[in-house]
Amino acid sequence: MKKIAWTACQLALIIAVTAGCAGKQAAPAAAPPAEEQPVQEAPAGQDAAASEGEPAGTPPQNQEAERPAGVPDKPATEETEPDKAETGSMSIKVYYTDANQAELLESTQEISYPSELQKYKLAFQALQRSGSDNQAPLWSESIEIQQIRFENGALTLNISLPDAARLGAGGEALALEALTKTMFQFPEVNTLDLLVDGEAVESLMGHVDLEHPIKRNI
Repeated sequence: MKKIAWTACQLALIIAVTAGCAGKQAAPAAAPPAEEQPVQEAPAGQDAAASEGEPAGTPPQNQEAERPAGVPDKPATEETEPDKAETGSMSIKVYYTDANQAELLESTQEISYPSELQKYKLAFQALQRSGSDNQAPLWSESIEIQQIRFENGALTLNISLPDAARLGAGGEALALEALTKTMFQFPEVNTLDLLVDGEAVESLMGHVDLEHPIKRNI
């Protein structure tokens, strides 16, 4: 009996050990901890579009396109011509009239101009004041230059002309002659177009026909 009991104990022990090993094999292996991925920060100055997946180096959509090769620049105007240091000075002839508006009187003035367009503006302003009691300006100081344009030998002056600055038939003819003589002394000016408030009027003051443009007499 003791031998049978001892054998039964050994069998029970073997069964218990076998069951324990089977339980260990059935348990799933624990998953290894996920490796923490480092967070990549966007470089300083990178815009929101680039951080959302836009390729680096993509130019801004609103950036102005470069001027294609061969496209000419705009003609020179007071708006387009950059400010410069003084580029020159010269003595110019300016024309006025006598007290009776009977004839033109020639005078000389010195001008210093920061740009080519300013040269024409200063010449026109010289027509508006003589500095002499014996020389009367035909162009009133109330006349304002709205814009000056120069391109390929063509000079355009756009002025405002108040009623108080208008002259009679003789004065109008002398005023136009004084203007053309003053502006055509510059060798680069071949034509002169005079506009009033941007319009090519038939007559400057209502008495003399106004050509568009006035051409230099060779």
